[in-house]
Amino acid sequence: MRLPRWTRRRSRERDGPQWRARAPRLVRRCALASALALAATACDRPVAHAPPTASFLIEAGDSTFWTVSRGGRTHVRRAPLLLAQLDGRFHELYVTDDDHSFFDAILVGQRVYRRDLLRGDSLAVFQDTTIAAIASVYAASHPNDRRLAPDEEAADDPANVATTDTEIVHVLGPFAVIEQHLDVELASGEDRHLTRRFVIDLRAGRPVALAELVPDSLRAEILRAGRAAFATMRDSVERSDDHRARAAARLLSDFEFDSTSFSLVITEDSKPALAFLAPGSGRDAGGSALPLPPIEIPPGTWWNEIARTLPTTTSEEQDVWDAAGESNPKGTRPPGYDVVVQYDSFAASALLLLRDASGEEWPIGPVPVPVWRVHRLDAPPIDAASRRSLTRAFDEAARYSDAPRATASLDVEPTVRGVASVARATQRPSVPAIPHQP
Repeated sequence: MRLPRWTRRRSRERDGPQWRARAPRLVRRCALASALALAATACDRPVAHAPPTASFLIEAGDSTFWTVSRGGRTHVRRAPLLLAQLDGRFHELYVTDDDHSFFDAILVGQRVYRRDLLRGDSLAVFQDTTIAAIASVYAASHPNDRRLAPDEEAADDPANVATTDTEIVHVLGPFAVIEQHLDVELASGEDRHLTRRFVIDLRAGRPVALAELVPDSLRAEILRAGRAAFATMRDSVERSDDHRARAAARLLSDFEFDSTSFSLVITEDSKPALAFLAPGSGRDAGGSALPLPPIEIPPGTWWNEIARTLPTTTSEEQDVWDAAGESNPKGTRPPGYDVVVQYDSFAASALLLLRDASGEEWPIGPVPVPVWRVHRLDAPPIDAASRRSLTRAFDEAARYSDAPRATASLDVEPTVRGVASVARATQRPSVPAIPHQP
């Protein structure tokens, strides 16, 4: 019997919050290549003038980088934190196990929490009920088996295994995209494996329905577009003469369009879109999922919170978060600093830079890709209590992380703009647009 990864779960450190963020994947459990340690080296060439004063968080790969530039020196601190900013306050997102195991039954679900960094309290924003229901049925039908204590071990070869693996794919404003893998193999004969995605409202602590993201006038059209994309993908495979396509066509019959399994994503030109994920079932396709092309949707009232963390301009070579956070109507750049990320298609990292009002740039160092978002801490400036809470969160993360805390303090110097053009490391999706209907 194929056993999910329950052994690692039961022996995992339980004292500190744990989270795993993943980029979207074509097949189940393909890990994101990530996590270059931040490093930068000062050059001998004299600095023309000091880099701009700056303070911001940038989330990239599986980490958050806190960059502070002051007095000609730049200090960068890295931590394995996944943060969300809700109503101006930072919250840490993490995943914990919800263990219902017995001696002959490994039954482990998972929960997603948000922890208010200022107050320190946590709230469950996603709770899996499938494993708890299985545990209830198992307890009733096996009265002689007892629940295991947290430090007790189960049987070497348990007859019943039911687990969920919940992953935070990404965070967009008040929403988090959750991917859940369910594995059930019971002595009763039930053998079920399923992968789905949900959009979670971090403030309300519940899944978001399609109706909450798109207007009523567009809902039916978006569902039609999703089903049409699924049918087109299936037809193109079935019509192919390639022997690999014929093998794939047999598997496609085990996938189905699910209107409740979708992600909220950002298009190449920084617009919102929905990406449906068609789950597979059965012996061969169970646990796999088929991603469908994103479908652009009009921004709702929730969009402003997302847009302020996204780059102002994007290209294959770089993303830029400018000083204003929005385009200046007169085409002039306001005082302050830009955050610039330059990409290299042959590297697992991107180069982080600061740019001042004159256009001069200072390299900070490499950050892993993909680069998700930027939170400015100085425009408007956060208060002292919030700054202390962020410092405390970075300190705590160093204790429960598998990787050592990475910090760097360096002198930086300007670089020449318009150096060699490089290809972007991660492409945003191009999407079929659903026109807005007033």
